[in-house]
Amino acid sequence: MTLSVPEFRNLMPEFASSADYADVVVTQYLAIGYQLVNPDAWQESTDFGASLIAAHFLTLARRDQQIAEKGGAPGTQTGAITAKGVGGANISYNTALTAVANAGAWNATRYGQQYATLVKLYGAGVLQL
Repeated sequence: MTLSVPEFRNLMPEFASSADYADVVVTQYLAIGYQLVNPDAWQESTDFGASLIAAHFLTLARRDQQIAEKGGAPGTQTGAITAKGVGGANISYNTALTAVANAGAWNATRYGQQYATLVKLYGAGVLQL
């Protein structure tokens, strides 16, 4: 099955805004998702896997759009902020804690991390504990 844009938006309600996430863009990223998900391995979860890929790329595209709206250069690479200080207040995050090993660019979003985790599980075959 291939999800329609409204079905995708129901599954991932955080992408409900067609103003922020145009239907044509959602459709394109879903198509890429279906090309990258092996339905033989994912079976009933194929739509979810394709949706995670679409959500990953939509999140990255939205970041670029927001950067461009502020006069920045979209598509520039930045790493995760691990420390920030304002006056006497400082905050940092342990990004290694949530990173998926060997997931590369999929670690750029939570959706990509979920996809990378599930790829490892679905691709692992039968496991004996």
